[in-house]
Amino acid sequence: MNSDRLSIYWYLEKMIDLLEISPLENQFQDLIVYPVLDYIIHMNEICEVDIVDCHNFRQFNTVRHDRRKYSVLVKAVPDLLIAKDFFYNNRETRVFDALRSIASVEVKEPNNNWMLDKVVSTENSGTSEPEYHDKLYLEIIPNLIKNRKLILTNVRRWEIFSVDKVNDKDLVEEMLLYVKELELCGSDSATDYKIDKEKERKEEQPIDKTVRELDEKYLPRIKEFIKKSHEKTWDIIKRPGVLSVNRNIYAEINESDITSVSDINYNLEIWYELFEGLKSFLFD
Repeated sequence: MNSDRLSIYWYLEKMIDLLEISPLENQFQDLIVYPVLDYIIHMNEICEVDIVDCHNFRQFNTVRHDRRKYSVLVKAVPDLLIAKDFFYNNRETRVFDALRSIASVEVKEPNNNWMLDKVVSTENSGTSEPEYHDKLYLEIIPNLIKNRKLILTNVRRWEIFSVDKVNDKDLVEEMLLYVKELELCGSDSATDYKIDKEKERKEEQPIDKTVRELDEKYLPRIKEFIKKSHEKTWDIIKRPGVLSVNRNIYAEINESDITSVSDINYNLEIWYELFEGLKSFLFD
C-alpha cells in the first residue's frame, strides 16, 4: 500500500465502513490488518518474509500441506503467519524444514466480546477492567508456543507477546508439555492427514473431551504464561463499549452512534509508535 494512503484517517474510515456494512473478522483482517503489516514489513529495504493468510486453512493436515510447524491440529490455525520460505506444498522434507516463522497473528473484530473493555492482565495494571475471556487465552497459547512471537489485535488495540519474555523455565516447560499433549490428541504426524468424514456429527467426540480437559487443567498456568509473555499494548482507540456505526440517511441516529472519524477518540501519537514498535518486534 502507498504510504500516503496508510494514515490514521484511512484506518478509522475503513474500520467505520466495515462496522457498518460487513462487520466480520476476516474483513478486518484482509482490509485493515493485512495492509498495516504489509507496510511494516516493507519498511525494510530488503524484504525476505511474507504474510500468509491462514484464516481459511483446514483444521487438519492435507495431502499437500502439513501445518505442524506453526500450529496444533486440534486448535485453530493462526489468522495470519509472518514467515520466511513458506510454501503451501510442503510435503517434501526440505520444503517443510525451510519454513522460518517470524510471528503468528490473531485478529478479532472491534466489538469481539472476548476483548471488549478487557485487558490481558489485571496485575499492576492500575485498572479495574476484567481480564480477557478464557477462550482467548486458550486460542492464542498454542500459536504463541509454536511461533514464539504473537501479535493480537482487534483494530482498536494491538498487543505483542514473546516467549522470550518468560524467565520462568518451569512455566515454559509446562506450556511445552501442554502443547505436546494437544499434538498427541490431534495425531500430529507427517503422514496422518486424512479427516474422518463423521467428525462433523453433532455428538461430542472423545478427542474433544480430552482437549477440553487439558485446557481446564492448564488454564491457570496458561494465563500466567500469557501475562508474562506480554511485551506491549498500543491502544489506538480509547472509546469504551460497543462501536455502533450509523450513517444511514434513512434511519434515526442515536447520540452514541458513530457517523464520522470525529466521533472516535483516537491517539495519533500511539498510531506512529505502533509502526516502529511492530517493526522492532518483528525484525530486531
